[in-house]
Amino acid sequence: MCVPIPRTLIRRCAYLLGWALLPCSAGAEVEFAWPLALEHALSSTFGETRTAAFHAGIDLKTQGKTGFEVHAPAAGYLWKVRTSPWGYGRSLYQKLPDGRILVYAHLQGFAPHVAARVVRAQREKQAYSVDLEFQPGEIPIRRGQLVAWSGDSGIGPPHLHMELRDADNIPLNPLLHGFQVEDTLAPVFERLALVPMGLESQVNGRHQPVCAALRRAASNYEAADTLIVAGSFGVSAQLHDLADAAPNQLAPYRLRLYVDGLPQVTSTYARVSYTDGHQVFLDRLRLNFAGGSGAFFTLFRLPGNRLEFYDLPPGADGLLRGLAKGPHELMVQAEDTAGNIARARLQVQVDELPRIADFQLHAAGTILKVQAQVEDPDDDALDLELSWSADGRQWQRELFTRVRSGPGQWEVPARSGVWRLRVWDKAGGEDFKTCILGQIGADAEFFLEYQTFPDFAEVRLISDRPLAAAPLLAFADDRRQDTLALRQTGPQEYRASQPFSARGGPLTIQMADRAAPSLVLLQQQVNPGQESQVEWGGGEARLHLGSGSIYAPFFPQAQRFSPPDVTGLTPTEVGYGFTPERHSFDQQVEVFLRYAPTVAAPQKLGLYQERGEGEWTFVGNELDSAQRLVSGKVRRLLRFALFSDTQAPSITALQPAAGAALKERQPLLGAQVSDEGSGIGREEDLTLHLDGHRLIGEYDPEAGTLSARPEAPLKPGRHRWEVQVRDQSGNQAVARAEFTIR
Repeated sequence: MCVPIPRTLIRRCAYLLGWALLPCSAGAEVEFAWPLALEHALSSTFGETRTAAFHAGIDLKTQGKTGFEVHAPAAGYLWKVRTSPWGYGRSLYQKLPDGRILVYAHLQGFAPHVAARVVRAQREKQAYSVDLEFQPGEIPIRRGQLVAWSGDSGIGPPHLHMELRDADNIPLNPLLHGFQVEDTLAPVFERLALVPMGLESQVNGRHQPVCAALRRAASNYEAADTLIVAGSFGVSAQLHDLADAAPNQLAPYRLRLYVDGLPQVTSTYARVSYTDGHQVFLDRLRLNFAGGSGAFFTLFRLPGNRLEFYDLPPGADGLLRGLAKGPHELMVQAEDTAGNIARARLQVQVDELPRIADFQLHAAGTILKVQAQVEDPDDDALDLELSWSADGRQWQRELFTRVRSGPGQWEVPARSGVWRLRVWDKAGGEDFKTCILGQIGADAEFFLEYQTFPDFAEVRLISDRPLAAAPLLAFADDRRQDTLALRQTGPQEYRASQPFSARGGPLTIQMADRAAPSLVLLQQQVNPGQESQVEWGGGEARLHLGSGSIYAPFFPQAQRFSPPDVTGLTPTEVGYGFTPERHSFDQQVEVFLRYAPTVAAPQKLGLYQERGEGEWTFVGNELDSAQRLVSGKVRRLLRFALFSDTQAPSITALQPAAGAALKERQPLLGAQVSDEGSGIGREEDLTLHLDGHRLIGEYDPEAGTLSARPEAPLKPGRHRWEVQVRDQSGNQAVARAEFTIR
């Protein structure tokens, strides 16, 4: 009789047989064995984008469960073990004979002989977090030896995080050094983006990055639209890789940029230093596109970028500048470590956009006289169209002709409504202006907004109705004053750009014929290698930048707003949005906000930053009561606000519950703990006592649990235990219960 063998037993036998057959010869790079008796599946790979760093290893899937045996992929010795509620949680560091390091993270537990050392150190320190280092050969590790169990400690769901570092502790891509996964799938492109760099650079007439959606055909992708570019710009790509065993989106291994078939720059994610890990903000730009936003891989090198994985000619930065007028093909090629390749193409036209410098209408009875001044620096002939609309939505062509740069006059039948003049060149670059007959009404309303870039500002003027003529926007500072050259970008929207001057004093921008609305921008340049302090609102907002914090010169700006209502927090009146938005720094900079003298409990205030829509996170609460300032340190410019946190944390679901009667002599004591305000940020702010003696509690910030087990069996009778939790604003909660050991 044939008895079917369970698949789990077949997998287990194959796994153990693999340990016996895999070679480990001295002098050659180790072919690492898979540390889990599970399918070779990844949930994350090397070089992926994390909150403030690159992902430094690979994440092995554990089926959403914990407790799988982790066996050493190679021989070596135990170098370090660490325990922490945050980050890598329980982690183990193994040194290999060649000096490289294997890191196992988010573990549920260590092998018994290691766990005993950890418990001993925790008892001596009277804390859960410990960092132990061992001497070479003190605790040898054999290939295939059980070293730990997989878990979900620290950050993230259940998985096993594995890193391979070189002898200098720099992370290497494990998929290039012996960790094998089945991969027959090519990377998947989502979008390409062009990023203008500087005042004279534009994509489709805008200074903002433009994202192009892609159409797919097998492993080739094409952008549907041709983009018009001028000046210098960089190329970025939004994409992900896949592998056979799981649907998780992974990072690519290598990206190459070609222009007209010629290679320009290559990024290879094989090695990333922890020292420069925060420069992920320079390699991954968060860009907006229709319907959302996302991280894009940059194929150019921004100022200050020390990351070593770019392959560029000496002195080059990968930006595309000086391309000849006319069409060009950009192609990005993505590869994974298994050699699968995908390509995405985008057509661009290098072209200076035409401009309508003047557009006027003059009614003379039944005739409408049209006057316009059109300009184009690099095209001799332009197409011109004059259209009419009753409502500004549906347009009817009234005139079409071919013109050259310069003034022109035309006549068409007069009628009331909205008129639009549009010109375009043979590359598709265009400009347009709209106006109505008559005068601008005295009750017309205007709204003025701005966006700042490192050395200039773009101003956006919006009217609440079509205008009879383009509005006039003026600027002035201590050294100069003039009108701004407005380009119409919507039926009732106009834009203009103005460079900053480091010697000009505050820059005021307003309507030429009225005092409001207006903008006042600070023209204080901060420079690399110089310590700087910038203030707004008479010192209500302050930015302190150390000499080593700045990558390149820029002009910071800040605009006041009223903080919103946030669960668990009480807003103050003080909020400031800093720009250029998401500008990043090499070293942390300090943000200060001043609170009003009427604030009753300033020690409960904290500086918070807006991470996402309506999502505010605690930054810091350094208090200078003499100047009424609250501060915190950050890596990027975002929106910051002062909130007051007066609510104590929550402690619920005590186990054993009050009055419980237990047979177990060493029961697990635990509680749910949470805080909706400043949060719980330090291990010492969570304590658990049993019968007056402090236990070493393990805090899981993601699950919101605090737990501990008595070190020795409890005596029969009544026992009292207590949980204390303090948040980062000093609010404290206490919960107590009594139980009985029968």
